[in-house]
Amino acid sequence: MSLYFVRHQHSAETCPAKNPEMGQMLLQHLTPQNARKFGLDLIGDAVLDGRHELVLIVEAEDPEYIDNFMQPFAMAGSVEVFPAFARFTETCTGRPASHRLSNDRGGGS
Repeated sequence: MSLYFVRHQHSAETCPAKNPEMGQMLLQHLTPQNARKFGLDLIGDAVLDGRHELVLIVEAEDPEYIDNFMQPFAMAGSVEVFPAFARFTETCTGRPASHRLSNDRGGGS
């Protein structure tokens, strides 16, 4: 499995937490057990203080699995997926820097 850093951003106007039911659904979606259903190992997650931004560290066989998992978030804003390394000392390998899920294209990568 490969390591990925995932960032989701949305505006205050499109914040899913404004709807308590949607906010609860997304919290349940972000569990390690649910992530495994999508083929992901959820290593860590955090919401950045004072911002409408969520970051994840996940392992996946295919970045498409991440795209599928992040679809509920892509409906509210942007999703970026970055290949990552477990150690700072590792260097670039020529892999693509990132790809984006666009909510204006129906969530494709």
